[in-house]
Amino acid sequence: MLGGVLRTAAVLLRATPRCTAAARLAGTQGIDWSRFPQLDERELEERFVRGGGPGGQSVNKTANCVSLKHIPTGLVVKCHESRSLEVNRRQARHLLAERLDRALNGDASVAAQREREEQLRRQRGDLQRRRRRDRKDQWRRQRSAEASSEGAHSDRTGVDNT
Repeated sequence: MLGGVLRTAAVLLRATPRCTAAARLAGTQGIDWSRFPQLDERELEERFVRGGGPGGQSVNKTANCVSLKHIPTGLVVKCHESRSLEVNRRQARHLLAERLDRALNGDASVAAQREREEQLRRQRGDLQRRRRRDRKDQWRRQRSAEASSEGAHSDRTGVDNT
């Protein structure tokens, strides 16, 4: 039984990056990637330092925290998300590219474009919710007006509707 669980987990782990990459690409159709900086390995200074934080001795004695410096700009990123050195190296490069994009492109950076898209999507959702709420309120007022007019009509005719 344990072997089946491990096999299932392995299948899920292999399928996850494809799913997240597809989801990421699907949501970024309006984003301009032309100005996103490409990292040149010759411009990077990479150091491996000892990690810290929760985890005790197993974390503190291993040098799997990646410190990555972009020499031309002086931007420094430290990454200790995982116990795996390779995962931390990849993540540090990703973080450095995002920070470099934000520093160089400002409001035209990919992160700023994503934030604007997210804000517009939230505004559209808020507008839809407001319109839906207004329609419901209007329907309730109309129903209560109809109910009160039927009650007033029965009072005038002298017929008891109870």
